[in-house]
Amino acid sequence: MEQNKQQKNDDNLTTFRHKIWITTGIVAFTAVLLLIFKATFSVFLLVFAGTLIAVFFRGL
Repeated sequence: MEQNKQQKNDDNLTTFRHKIWITTGIVAFTAVLLLIFKATFSVFLLVFAGTLIAVFFRGL
């Protein structure tokens, strides 16, 4: 009986640690994506502006 409780506690702790690592990974991945987007935002704006100008001149 006591060994069964110990096994269950170990399983719960392992599951909890696994969930913590998954959550930490998701948060870190999101932070990295946001930093990359912030660093390249001006490039995205230039590409978008170039596309709009090209569409405008194509329509003339």
